[in-house]
Amino acid sequence: MPIRLEDLRAAAKSSQPIVGDRPCRYCNYNLIGLKSDQNCPECGKPISGPKDLPRYADQMVNAPLRWLKSFNLGCTMLSWSGIAMTILAFALFLLPSAGVAIAFAAVSLFWAVGVWISVAPRPKSKMMMIDPLREWHLARICARVSQWFWPIAGTACASSFVTEGTLSSALAVASIACAIIGLVGWWPAGAILSNLAYWASDTELADRLRNASWITAFGFLASAAYLALISAGYFGGRLGGFLILVAWTGGIIVPAGYGLVALWQLWRMSHWVLLNHVTAAARDDRLIAKAAKAVVKDAARNPIR
Repeated sequence: MPIRLEDLRAAAKSSQPIVGDRPCRYCNYNLIGLKSDQNCPECGKPISGPKDLPRYADQMVNAPLRWLKSFNLGCTMLSWSGIAMTILAFALFLLPSAGVAIAFAAVSLFWAVGVWISVAPRPKSKMMMIDPLREWHLARICARVSQWFWPIAGTACASSFVTEGTLSSALAVASIACAIIGLVGWWPAGAILSNLAYWASDTELADRLRNASWITAFGFLASAAYLALISAGYFGGRLGGFLILVAWTGGIIVPAGYGLVALWQLWRMSHWVLLNHVTAAARDDRLIAKAAKAVVKDAARNPIR
C-alpha cells in the first residue's frame, strides 16, 4: 500500500501518550502520563512532539549508531575472548606451561578491553532524568578495574614458567588472588550488562546475565576452596578423586558453560539491536524522501498564485 503525504502529516500531528520519564524542555517538569499535544501543567508551554527529542532513553535500538557499534564491538570481544579464556584456563590447569600462560594473558587483555567497552555509560539524552555518567558509577569502576587482574594473573604464571621452569608457590598464590579479584569483579559487570539487556527489552537475557554473574563467581570460588581442601590432604583416595570430579563439574564446567551461553546471547542481542537501528534509519530515510517528493509534487500541482 503506498504511503500518502496526508498519512505522514496525520501521524506527525497525532497525540501520543508519554509512557516514560520525560522532563519538560522548559521547566524540567516530569511529563509522564500526559499526551504530546497537551501543554505542560507547570509552565503552560506546549509539549514538543516525540520526534523533536531523542527517543533512546526508552529503547536501546534508538541509541546513536556510534554507541551501538561500540557496544557491539565490546560484546563481540567478550563472547570470543571468554570462550578462549575458558579453554586456556583448563589447559593451564591440566598442562601448565609458559606458552599456555602467555596465550591466556594475551586473550585476557581482549577480555578486559571488552568489559571496558561494553559497560560504558549510556549516551546522554534530554529525556533522561539522571546523568548516565552517574548511573552504575561505582559498579562500572569495579568492573573495569577488576578485569585487568586476569592478564596480570596470566603474566605472573608466564614469568614463573620462563624464569624458573615451573610455577612457584609465591606466584601461584598471587595468580589465584588476581583470579579471585577478577571473579568478584564479574558481579558488577554482569549487573550492568543485565540492566542494558533490560534496556533492550530482553528480560530473559537480563535474568540470565544476572544469574550467570552469581553462578559463575560462586561456582569458581567454591570449587577452588574445595580443591584446596583436597590438596591439603583432607580428602584422599577414591573419595578425593570423586570429589575433584564433582568440584570440576559442578563448580567450574557448568558455571563456565552457563556464563559463556549468556555472553553469546549478549553478542546476538547487540548485533540484533545494531541491525534494527540501521534498518529503522534506512526506513526513516525512505519515508522522508517520499514525503519530500510528495511535497514537491503537491507544490507543482497547486502553485501559489
